[in-house]
Amino acid sequence: MSNTILPTSDPLVRQALALIRLQVLTPLSVLVSIGATLVCAVVVRPTMGEISRNHPTSVSPLGVMVGVYWLILWVGLVGYCILLVMARKEETKATIVHGVGLRLVLANWLIAFWSIAFALEFFVTSVILLSLTLLLFLSIFLTLLLHPPHTSRPLDYVFIHVPMRMLVMGTLVQGLPLGVFLAAGWVDNLHAPEGGGNVEWGKYAWPAFGFIIGLNSLALIEVALLKDLPTALSGTWLVLSVGLARPKPTPVFIAVILFAVLYPLVWIAAFAWGRLRRADAGRIVLPEQTEGEGEREGLAREEAGV
Repeated sequence: MSNTILPTSDPLVRQALALIRLQVLTPLSVLVSIGATLVCAVVVRPTMGEISRNHPTSVSPLGVMVGVYWLILWVGLVGYCILLVMARKEETKATIVHGVGLRLVLANWLIAFWSIAFALEFFVTSVILLSLTLLLFLSIFLTLLLHPPHTSRPLDYVFIHVPMRMLVMGTLVQGLPLGVFLAAGWVDNLHAPEGGGNVEWGKYAWPAFGFIIGLNSLALIEVALLKDLPTALSGTWLVLSVGLARPKPTPVFIAVILFAVLYPLVWIAAFAWGRLRRADAGRIVLPEQTEGEGEREGLAREEAGV
């Protein structure tokens, strides 16, 4: 029996082999990531939520809103895994292989290790792992720009582009500031010491203000340039989760209110501007008539009527 050798120099063959690898590795990594996070958030004591409550900061979010955000995100990742297995269109396969690739697999494993480090309260290690994860998500976001969604492939948008943008926002706007504050020890004292003393909170309000303004401004620019609805919705939800976790100092409240208004406003303005530009481009521009041409046309009409 003769052996069949695949022509690996063929780009389509290489893409097919890469897709097969992803069909095995990606669902496994998603399962590990979700499982590790759930164990650290629910089973292990203290849980991730209890650790956050024991170390309150000026950028700490409301736990319920964070849970809802990641639940939606996990549903999107499960949908991505299903799409990965069921993909039939070549454009979808190219988006998965070249737009996302193995970087999502590596990022999922980093999230699993980050959950363990956070549960063990190794905050410096956790912020390093989260920073590496963010770099991977940003690289996925950039390569996905080369594979834009199309109305003929709505599932690509729902299960590829939306989850990846939510991952970027979750790590950039929320996870990174919280990790930096915990690693730096910028923690508020919301309870008086047993031996007596003052309750101190809001001591690091201005660093929190700077993080919120700086990181959300980057996301806001992306919303304006790409008319990115998932990023706008994610940003609004995440800044509100910070503002609704009390107490919060005044500078943080100002930043939260500012971006809770700006995210939808900028998206609406960018969307309306895009529609106006398309409408202007679709108009037919008629050539201007000179005064002599107008007179000659008038005489011709008069002669035709005689």
